[in-house]
Amino acid sequence: MSTKYCSKNHKKEGSRPEVRRWDPEAGASMKTVRDIMVPISEYPVIGDTEPLHKAIKMLHDSFCLDDRNVILGHRSILVQNAAGELVGILTIRTMLSAIDAEIGPSWADFFIRPEPKGLDMPVRNVMRPVWSVFLKPDDTVADAIHKMLRGKVNILPVMEKDRPVGVVRSIELFQVLGELLT
Repeated sequence: MSTKYCSKNHKKEGSRPEVRRWDPEAGASMKTVRDIMVPISEYPVIGDTEPLHKAIKMLHDSFCLDDRNVILGHRSILVQNAAGELVGILTIRTMLSAIDAEIGPSWADFFIRPEPKGLDMPVRNVMRPVWSVFLKPDDTVADAIHKMLRGKVNILPVMEKDRPVGVVRSIELFQVLGELLT
């Protein structure tokens, strides 16, 4: 297996808007989800009937190493049905949990078998349904934090007119908090 290194342009300069310092007088001008979300076009998407092994390969192929050997890339995949509607989110953790439930407590067979069991199940059997928690583009960052914490998730889809337009991950929310404090 070869190592894929990130190009120097992996993260485009200025790709994220600068976060303004918190101003208690500003009120309504606080950051919204639209300001910090990752556009849907920049996120991996898979069909809900595709096998789990395809999702694992898709996510793995999106990873690259930066010049410090840090793995960069997404940690989840959006799942769409045949009509193109967003129906779920598949995270690394949910994929690992599904495999663990299938093979039991010993992962030894997984590493020695040419075709380990548990990887042919459709991703719809593994994904977290999207309708459980989602954001709207005009939600505030505070709304996003509350929904993420209440939903006990690290990524939330952003929906506009019943269509996905982006995602917000916990790292974007933490970035806003950090920038407000500096």
